[in-house]
Amino acid sequence: MDPTRRAFLTSLAVAMEGPMTAATVDEGVYRHPSFQPDPRIGAISRDLAAPLHNATIRDPLRIIKEGEADLSNGCSLEIDGKIAGDLAVSIDDFQRFLTVSLGIPKEKASYPLRLRTGTAEGCPAGASEAFHARIEASGGTIIAPDADGLRRALIHLEDEMSIRRGPYLPLGPVSHWAVVEDRITHSPVAPYRWLSGWELEQDGDFYPDEYLNKLVHCGMNGIWVAGLLSRLVATKTLPELGPKEHRLERLRNLTERARRYGIRVFLFCIEPRSMPADHPVFAAHPEIRGAGGQCLCVSTPLVKDYIREVMRELFAAVPLLAGVINIYKGERTTTCWMSEKLVQSCPRCRTRPQVEVIAE
Repeated sequence: MDPTRRAFLTSLAVAMEGPMTAATVDEGVYRHPSFQPDPRIGAISRDLAAPLHNATIRDPLRIIKEGEADLSNGCSLEIDGKIAGDLAVSIDDFQRFLTVSLGIPKEKASYPLRLRTGTAEGCPAGASEAFHARIEASGGTIIAPDADGLRRALIHLEDEMSIRRGPYLPLGPVSHWAVVEDRITHSPVAPYRWLSGWELEQDGDFYPDEYLNKLVHCGMNGIWVAGLLSRLVATKTLPELGPKEHRLERLRNLTERARRYGIRVFLFCIEPRSMPADHPVFAAHPEIRGAGGQCLCVSTPLVKDYIREVMRELFAAVPLLAGVINIYKGERTTTCWMSEKLVQSCPRCRTRPQVEVIAE
């Protein structure tokens, strides 16, 4: 193996799996000392942030056909006042699509398109992102239970006109709903863990507005962002384990901004994360030390109280957070029951069934 590559892999292994001390955790030394971002990241970031509708797609030879509605003289949107605010971004996007992608002047708006809240005909009760649209030559009506359905309907209309390369929609009714309700992705330029640090602790915008807009247009409705609870959420139960104050402003701002596009935000974590053996939390609360001398033993009342508190504080501070994706067994060391070998070093958990410990 090339000596340079061997040295890099060795240092990487140390950074990812080597001995961690309380000092490295507290100081946040997670960025690899030799890390240099790939120069292509800048180009990818600029591409993600570029406008979705930035060039005409209209075919000058395409004319209206039988069975189509003509929107070439523009479209006026009539929207229920109670839902208009939630659709502001989608309405603006739809109008940009008409003007930029199809070349229809803004002042033209002769085709009425009515957006209403209500039961979406032809859709299962309670279906996610459901809508019923009826397109006629004289105008169209879209009915959906909520903003998510109406937003999805506008994107559906954009898709229909994109296929036709012109401002034409097929006449008749159509009903759509989401069969797969959670469609979650992650930014390809967001830093993650050891090599480049944690995304919620850096100033960069890894989810620019136009990237969120592109995500919803290609069918996504969620993103996951990674973080450590011990670096984000303050705790009174185990004050040595978290920051002095919550560090959740970036996450809260992202949830608020993403929601305008119909994108939900999930926190991805691997918790309860083990701590270095010399971490102050074990000195202050020796009774919570679990397997390997590093696990936070969930068989102790204090750790259970801690988990309840940080989850409650997390969702209270970030009310629009859609949920938590937690790999609590399999990737990093969490509970004492990470393996049959590890659990033997915990006098409490080794006498309990694995499923019981993990469920707690």
